[in-house]
Amino acid sequence: MTLDPTGSTIYAAAADSRIHRYSALTLAPPTPLSSSMAEPLTDPRFRVSSFYIRTSISPCGQWLASGSSGGQVFLWSLDSASPCDRASAVLDAKWNGEDVKESAAVDWACDGMLASCSDDRTVRVWRSDLGRAMKCRDEEAPARADWAWAEM
Repeated sequence: MTLDPTGSTIYAAAADSRIHRYSALTLAPPTPLSSSMAEPLTDPRFRVSSFYIRTSISPCGQWLASGSSGGQVFLWSLDSASPCDRASAVLDAKWNGEDVKESAAVDWACDGMLASCSDDRTVRVWRSDLGRAMKCRDEEAPARADWAWAEM
């Protein structure tokens, strides 16, 4: 469960593979029921098959991230105009073509980076700065100051 920055809405990933919204004051779904805010967040690829899947809201309050049983990390825009039935972005955590086990934990850093933790004992840091991420990938040795890792 995650509380939004205003303290008014709780987001909870459920076993029906949807993220439900509730009023923090009444624990009831938002009203009116016809509003888009009352609809659960979902995606055809989003799967929740354990109680370990977590959600997290970005520091700016615009994005909700969630791990998934399929290994991906899902992002939904919390803008009321965004569709509820499709994630805004899906971060595929495959590494060297290997399937990733459940991505359970997600959390945001103050600067907007997102970290995810998977059952394969890896922590991934997702950057919104595509240029910096590509530099880390392409220029491994010179870019080491921009990233770090730990081997198990």
